[in-house]
Amino acid sequence: MKIKTAAYILILFMLLPLLFSCKGTEATFTPESFDFTLRTATDEMGFENGYSFTILDDGSVAINEADVTGDVNIPAELAGRKVTAIGEGAFFKNTSITSVSIPSGVESIGIYAFSDCTALASVEIAESVWRIAPFAFENTPWLAAQTDEFVTVGGGVLIAYNGTSRTPVLPEKVRHLGGAFAGLETVYTITANKELLSISDMALSFCMNLVDIDLGLSLVYIGDQAFSGCEKLRSLNLPDTARYIGNQSCLNCYELKSVDLGKSMTLLGTNTFEYCQSMRIIYIPKALTAIKTSHFTDCMSLTLLLYEGSEAEFDAISTNDNAFNFRDLSKVFNYPGGTNEK
Repeated sequence: MKIKTAAYILILFMLLPLLFSCKGTEATFTPESFDFTLRTATDEMGFENGYSFTILDDGSVAINEADVTGDVNIPAELAGRKVTAIGEGAFFKNTSITSVSIPSGVESIGIYAFSDCTALASVEIAESVWRIAPFAFENTPWLAAQTDEFVTVGGGVLIAYNGTSRTPVLPEKVRHLGGAFAGLETVYTITANKELLSISDMALSFCMNLVDIDLGLSLVYIGDQAFSGCEKLRSLNLPDTARYIGNQSCLNCYELKSVDLGKSMTLLGTNTFEYCQSMRIIYIPKALTAIKTSHFTDCMSLTLLLYEGSEAEFDAISTNDNAFNFRDLSKVFNYPGGTNEK
């Protein structure tokens, strides 16, 4: 018996490294592996099998409208092109569809895409979907039947919050923040988990009483108008994993005083901080190589710029469209990071 026991213990110790290595591979998405494609619409349109669509600049398509009824299986391809998006209001007020299946390959679902589909009782969403705008499934029987505190679909997209806390903490299953909090005036602070990778378009728009948000350690992408109308948001501190912040993402954040773009920010959308009238300090990393005046429209309180690189490196980007022609703007170069201000 002692020999057998010793043998079992030896086998267990041999298996322990394997067990722990398997546990470490559970997370599919990481900041390093999560990639995103920024697509824009072309002027080219198409129609096939009841679906009208727009061809995007990478050759894929976004569904604009659909003349379909009953149980709907959205095609993975139209006219030989991959379907990557379901556009704004594509199925809006279609009262004839009863179920919908969204195939692998689709990545985004636009605002009001299935809103007011009053017979829609069943929805299947592939894990490839990581962006879902607010109100995409508003006023559908399917959404009404989702009673979890945090409702996630697709690749871990949070589309509804049924809780009552004024300071919600996102559970680990949330990888992407959809429109769950949009327009919610009862939320004061939000704390992300360590695995949050993206914030969808308009995801936190018009959270009028949102004062503070902890964005975690893994955030990569912030969509268009993500924080627009968050009038009481005081600071925006992006983790060093963040690489993109979208068009008008902080539009009308009147009380936003400080912004830390993190170490990896490479691209700002248009009019990113438009009408952030109280913003007075911003940290900019060397990774950001293009800045335009429009990024800081009417940010007339901006007085201190902290830059990660040298003055020579900054001069290579600051002349882009006279980006920082502000009165009394002080610049600090070779700054290690952060704003140290809330």
